[in-house]
Amino acid sequence: MVASIRRLIALAVLSLTVMEGMAFAQEAEEGGPLPPAVIAVVDVQAILRGSTAFQAAVEKIRSQEQGYRDQISGREDELRKAQDELRRQRTILAPDVYTQRETEFQQQVESLQREVLTRNRELSQIRGNAERQVLKEVFEIVREIAEERGLTMVVDSSMTIVVNNRFAISNEVLKRLNERVKSISLEAPPASNDE
Repeated sequence: MVASIRRLIALAVLSLTVMEGMAFAQEAEEGGPLPPAVIAVVDVQAILRGSTAFQAAVEKIRSQEQGYRDQISGREDELRKAQDELRRQRTILAPDVYTQRETEFQQQVESLQREVLTRNRELSQIRGNAERQVLKEVFEIVREIAEERGLTMVVDSSMTIVVNNRFAISNEVLKRLNERVKSISLEAPPASNDE
């Protein structure tokens, strides 16, 4: 998940850089001098950690997850008891009746496993959707700051080795983000036809 988000960030930065580069290349072809590069660095992960709306959303998701875990734990306990009871009855029941009950028990186990997978997938999609909402606004804010300051390139700090703090715009991005985004919709994105 984090790797895909980083790829998304890298692509966004790359596309901004490429568009700017194309404009500069056109100027160079026309004989004009290339302006100096004006670069800034943004720490997207720190912004996500500092976003009050995103952290509130993450906390709600964790709360939902804990509620699901509690429900599942109760059902797992019931299944363990049913399994113990089935084992005790093995010597009492006719083989065909035991086989039928064992099959029914396995179906219950598989049903619970499917439910767990479905809920985990739903929670993952909800978190991913919340993160995309925040990142969309982060990219918009970065674009605005780039325009205001005449930046030609903005790079995520995960793609740098050494950076002078004078190039960092994360605090400004976070401040604007927290002013604009007060809450995040916690809905799963619409299901795609790929699934």
